[in-house]
Amino acid sequence: MKHLLIAGLFLATIGGRPASACYCDPAIFSPAEPAVRQAFKESEVVLRGTVQSVHIDDSPTAPGGAGVIAVFDIQESWKGPRAGKIEMGTVSNDCRFNFEVGEQYLVYGFPDGSGTFTTACSRTQRVDKAQYDLAILRNEHVAKNESARPAARIAGF
Repeated sequence: MKHLLIAGLFLATIGGRPASACYCDPAIFSPAEPAVRQAFKESEVVLRGTVQSVHIDDSPTAPGGAGVIAVFDIQESWKGPRAGKIEMGTVSNDCRFNFEVGEQYLVYGFPDGSGTFTTACSRTQRVDKAQYDLAILRNEHVAKNESARPAARIAGF
């Protein structure tokens, strides 16, 4: 019986995540330029903004089936709206990104039939933890600027 208990504890320790937990591909969070480029390429919106409000939206038309909507004041944008405010949905399950009012974030948003959403399985993060991504995005801003000459484009963007 003692051996079964020990075996059970061992399996519980290594046995993976509960069915409701969020699993993210670790490569998404790699501190390497290719990961930032890939996230940029796959995103519809890439911006730095401050959360003005967070509210529940359980309607079937919420972005990403969201459940939670954060309203951002855009400070800097590389893809998507250049200024103003934007609503960003986040799923209501374990993969939800928990936005805090008044905090600044670098947001990678994805298209949905009813808007834009993000999850904890994206490179979305608080600005104080996003310096690597911001350095890459700012360094190549000219290449992503719609008014830039084609000769100034950097391969991969």
